[in-house]
Amino acid sequence: MYTQEHKKNDTALFDFLLQPAEPGLTEPPSIPPSLDGLSAAVYLDAALRYVEQYPFDREFYKCQPKKRELFSYTVDSKWKEKARTYLQAFINVDRSALAPLRTSGSYDAAHEKQEFVRKIIFPRRWKLEELASEMLALVEVVRSETRKASAVSTPIDSGLPRNQTVTDQIRVRDENCCLTGVGRVKVVPPLKN
Repeated sequence: MYTQEHKKNDTALFDFLLQPAEPGLTEPPSIPPSLDGLSAAVYLDAALRYVEQYPFDREFYKCQPKKRELFSYTVDSKWKEKARTYLQAFINVDRSALAPLRTSGSYDAAHEKQEFVRKIIFPRRWKLEELASEMLALVEVVRSETRKASAVSTPIDSGLPRNQTVTDQIRVRDENCCLTGVGRVKVVPPLKN
């Protein structure tokens, strides 16, 4: 249950994130000191709400999976849904596997999520298309290196497989993405008139 203080802080941070770009600025302003000391829960809630409302409607240079080459890309609805799902997953993903890497202090899962939001999501909040593209390309790199498929798209989604046993095995294997923990996303094509 959220307190009135949590709601007030969440609203203040979210409203700051939604401020329109000022003329001449190419990067969003830093979080002001009055909002920088808020709890991890407030940061995560504001970040998730921001990603949910972000339009993902800019033309941008997309990272090509595996090769990491850039090419001009105009967002479509399938990519937009995938980008939103993955960015939210990167915010929420369990980072406890990082605990052994800490050389000092104890591991705090909420703090690690907050740091990801503070250092990665908020500074690039005006250009989430590029950030999502980099994150999706990273998933593809991990997938190719580990030979484990992404949860969002598999070869069997693009055509009729020849072997049903292989199909079933891939579906079981791809239940969750290894990097983000996201379940496989099915995008339903629009109905034709």
